[in-house]
Amino acid sequence: MKKKLLSKVFDAKTVAVVYALLGKKGRFYLRDLSRESGVSLATAHRIIQKLVTTQMIKKDESDRIKFYEVDRTSESFKLFANMFLDKSKTPLEIIKDRIGLLHGSEPRIFVDRKDQNKIVIVSTLMDRDNLYDITGFVNGELDTEINPVLFSNTQFSEMKKAGFFDSRKLEQI
Repeated sequence: MKKKLLSKVFDAKTVAVVYALLGKKGRFYLRDLSRESGVSLATAHRIIQKLVTTQMIKKDESDRIKFYEVDRTSESFKLFANMFLDKSKTPLEIIKDRIGLLHGSEPRIFVDRKDQNKIVIVSTLMDRDNLYDITGFVNGELDTEINPVLFSNTQFSEMKKAGFFDSRKLEQI
């Protein structure tokens, strides 16, 4: 809902880039940001240049290679994070939303009915780096400790057959 509202007020491509940036940790290439946000490389470059002037983004050039990094300590970042992120959501809901943005509805997410911090993600599209980026972002921003595990569909089926997962204890969200 918030993203739809912001997309009506602001340029939808800018909103997509900012949401992608909010999950970034460490240095990144512009091409990666373009791919993750779903906007063209030229548009991502234009938006990033504006954000560099706000000091939300640091630019590092060495040997014709340009790296960018989100400055999480800047006032600009804090303002964007407060405006764009919904702090009223639980960490689990934020993880689900961010996975949905990146991979659509393919990943299945299960949570232990008694402990919401025990999360199992079943996906063939996600890799561990995606998962670490998402959970690192949630853990850092919300000052919590969520450590979901990632299985392929085959791994999850085999683990379930072997009795490692009890269907009665897991709830799909």
